[in-house]
Amino acid sequence: MPYQENKSSSAFFEKVNTCLERNTPFVLYKLPAAKEVIGIMDEPAAGDQYNRFIFCPFESDQKAYELMFNSKLAVSLKELPVVKSHGPVSLPSDAEAKDNFIKLVEEAQQALAENEFQKVVLSRAVKIPGKQDPQQTFCRLARTYSNAFCYWWFHPETGHWLGASPELLLAAQDNEVTIMSVAGTRKSKPGECVNWDQKEIEEQDMVSAYIRDILSQHGTDISEEGPYTIQAGSLVHIGTQFKASLQTDPTSLVKELHPTPAVCGVPKEKASRFIKQGEGYKREYYTGYLGLLSSNPENPSSLYVNLRCMKFDDNAITVYVGCGITAASDPEMEWQETVDKCQTMFKILDISQH
Repeated sequence: MPYQENKSSSAFFEKVNTCLERNTPFVLYKLPAAKEVIGIMDEPAAGDQYNRFIFCPFESDQKAYELMFNSKLAVSLKELPVVKSHGPVSLPSDAEAKDNFIKLVEEAQQALAENEFQKVVLSRAVKIPGKQDPQQTFCRLARTYSNAFCYWWFHPETGHWLGASPELLLAAQDNEVTIMSVAGTRKSKPGECVNWDQKEIEEQDMVSAYIRDILSQHGTDISEEGPYTIQAGSLVHIGTQFKASLQTDPTSLVKELHPTPAVCGVPKEKASRFIKQGEGYKREYYTGYLGLLSSNPENPSSLYVNLRCMKFDDNAITVYVGCGITAASDPEMEWQETVDKCQTMFKILDISQH
């Protein structure tokens, strides 16, 4: 059973700094609506032990990582340092990136017209020159996005990744499993009524149908709630929640689910091939998944899709964004959706774009 040690903010981040000095892997995370931040700072797990935090890529041929959480550190969310804005940094609009992305969407629509696939999720990487402190960035993330899964992952082989994911992939406790089907994106203020169009509804239906089919092979007593609108910061999505009694190991279910049509496409293999050939960069851990796998009922498994995330390098930060493309997509609107999604991370980094 994992042992949790509560720390003051200074003691908590002293442990983090020790890990950084020693180049030791760690992860800090905050569950949605949680009032505390958890730190796991053990060495990478060995063998197939089940109490672990996992960090998995989009593509199965890339390395996945795991950390044991036999012991955990915790700090109250309200004790995290309040990081003040250092003033907005202006990022010029990138006409070439826009032209390239719109061209890729148009190529995808041609493939859709030729029935190569029914949906594909296309993404782009936005590189921001300069340095920022990942610790300060994480504190701002955790304080700003209370209803998201916020994290800071570090490993010497992957570098620093941070994010605030709105999308639960899977939660499991005992034999009960919950899975979210999420798709469609709009800008919206909290409480504002959203009228989804047919393209967005059909896009979300594809994700739900995929999950429904796989879940029927792994569980019984399946129930659905939705579709309904999910608020995630200044954006909203369409979501459906599935629940079932699980008859197999959660790990085998996750491996079959990932990547879902929410991050890849339908059918999976053909959409994945188009993504690899067309996007022009390697997603690495963007649109992968991460979180807890646990055999302890007091520590239920909870895995999240790695969306609204960024990677810190020595002299730049890369923000990742994407959107689902169907036959009804408008290339200009899809570009704008990626611009809107950038704002989740830009807000934390004090980036303004013109």
